[in-house]
Amino acid sequence: MTRTTVIVSIVSLALGATGAHRRAHAQLTPNPNPVGNTITIGNNNYPDNNTVFTNHGTVTLSGFSGLRNYGTFNTDGQLNVAPSFATDDSFIENFSLLNNNPGGVITAGYGFLYNYATWNNSAGATMNAPQGLSNAGGTFTNAGTFNGFGGGSIGNGAGASVVNSGTMTLGGISGNNSGGIFTNSGSLSFTGPFQNFGQFTNAMSGSFGSNTFVENESGAVWQNFGFMNTRSYVTNDGGATMTNTGTMQPFIMELKPGGVLNNSGSLSIGVLIDNQGTVTNGNQGTINNNGTVTMSSMTNSGTMTGSGSNIGSLIDMGTLTPGNPTANTAGVYSVTGDYTKSGGVLNVGLGGLSNGGGNNSLTQFDWLKIGGGASFTVPTTIDVSLLAGLSASSLTPGEKFAIVKAGGMISGFQYLSLDTSAAQLPGGYGWKLTQAGSEIDLNVVAPEPDGLTMSAIAILALVAVAARRAFSTKRLAGNAANRRRFIGHLAHAAVSVGEK
Repeated sequence: MTRTTVIVSIVSLALGATGAHRRAHAQLTPNPNPVGNTITIGNNNYPDNNTVFTNHGTVTLSGFSGLRNYGTFNTDGQLNVAPSFATDDSFIENFSLLNNNPGGVITAGYGFLYNYATWNNSAGATMNAPQGLSNAGGTFTNAGTFNGFGGGSIGNGAGASVVNSGTMTLGGISGNNSGGIFTNSGSLSFTGPFQNFGQFTNAMSGSFGSNTFVENESGAVWQNFGFMNTRSYVTNDGGATMTNTGTMQPFIMELKPGGVLNNSGSLSIGVLIDNQGTVTNGNQGTINNNGTVTMSSMTNSGTMTGSGSNIGSLIDMGTLTPGNPTANTAGVYSVTGDYTKSGGVLNVGLGGLSNGGGNNSLTQFDWLKIGGGASFTVPTTIDVSLLAGLSASSLTPGEKFAIVKAGGMISGFQYLSLDTSAAQLPGGYGWKLTQAGSEIDLNVVAPEPDGLTMSAIAILALVAVAARRAFSTKRLAGNAANRRRFIGHLAHAAVSVGEK
């Protein structure tokens, strides 16, 4: 077949006083555009597509030109937008349906792509967009390959949606605005910053990679069910929520005051905020960990809850609640390294006497399992409450709960105090903390005798001693005089005790 080139020269109608994007009503021809044929939209031409147009060949926009689609634009050929930096400033605007079908290649070298309706990049199709894509109010679906090398980015507007199930690489500053939805179930890679103000979801099959900043802004929701590897800085702002049930591997992570991080998957942090291996949970931040948090050291000055594992050491200056306080269930919080409690509160819920018997998921009361040593450095409150399943009347003196078990030494026991206002026991029974080596126990104890009772006990004890002394000789038997002296001994002993 002989290759032909058709240059579309269209008389345009000016739009507005500036005449800046002039609009023409002529239809692209030929339709369909056959294999081997090229349609060139030249300088100052802005055709519309108001019907069903199919491209099997090549369509090129050059110079200052644009293509607006109000119908259905199908291509499995080549669509080139502004291939030359020196002379071209072209664009495509989609207001209806644009399908880049299998085998199709859209290359916007120095041009701009705008979507206001539905734009599909099918499996087997490729989009090369160094200038990126603006998804202002529509739905952009990528099941093929989207290359945003260089400065290519995606801007997803309010009410707009980006769905990626293919391969997407973005090099510029990308953003998901408030009200926008960005969903990835394929492979999504950023070499430029990504800011989320709306809802971002990395699905179970999704892989998210970034070499630069990822920011989850105030009011935004970030959900990771798949694999997320960020080799730079991740920030979860105040008022933002980040939920991880998959695998999250941020290099550096900052949870700002008011931010919430819910983790029931695997959270591994490479380097800490101060570049010394520390992840900081701010004084109003919340980490709910029912999975695994891996780091060399973590500092909590906010609230931590869950039945997860802390791989590394934990410096706790805030509130730590093993288990699920919302569901009123007990749990074991594990720290494989050292645990340092520098003030704050340790909440302990009691729902039964069993610690799980080696299966932490079966525990009936909250406790800490420390692989290293445990150190209490300043006054700390242990707040005790009763969970569903345990009646205060069923507890008896001598029963105990091992609420801290350490693999190493425990120091600073004297700094611990109890708040049992939510766990009052009947019959005058009470609670007492004791330390036995590398274990701290919460004990049920009987009431201690008061001062008057103690004095009476002391008197009776002394009388008994005097009696034993008097009866130590057989001469007392049958001897009236000695019996009188024995009675005198008892009276003297009683008087002596009374004087004391």
